[in-house]
Amino acid sequence: MIRFCTFSGLIASLALAACAPPQPGPPPPRQTAQQQAEQRAAVEVYVKTHHPALLADIAAGGGPNLTAAEDLARIAAATRPILLLRLQSNRTIYQTSPEALVIALMWHARALTVPHP
Repeated sequence: MIRFCTFSGLIASLALAACAPPQPGPPPPRQTAQQQAEQRAAVEVYVKTHHPALLADIAAGGGPNLTAAEDLARIAAATRPILLLRLQSNRTIYQTSPEALVIALMWHARALTVPHP
């Protein structure tokens, strides 16, 4: 009787494990400090070079310059509409400060794509 209970317990455990939802894979690798600095520098140069065009894209609800900045910052496509709404709601800040736009892009990329422990 004891062996039957142990065996049936094992079978039940395996059956439950088979029905459990799959566990997520390993988190994406984090960037090194050097990689983050290089990425931020690229975003900063792009934003400062294309600042008027970026403001026009934000006001228009998107455009090629904003898409390029989002690509450089590695912002996930699924979260870009959220970013656009935030940029539009604070547009006056970004009109006078390209640095604020750089910070917003970099924060948005990290806050919504990097898993937190």
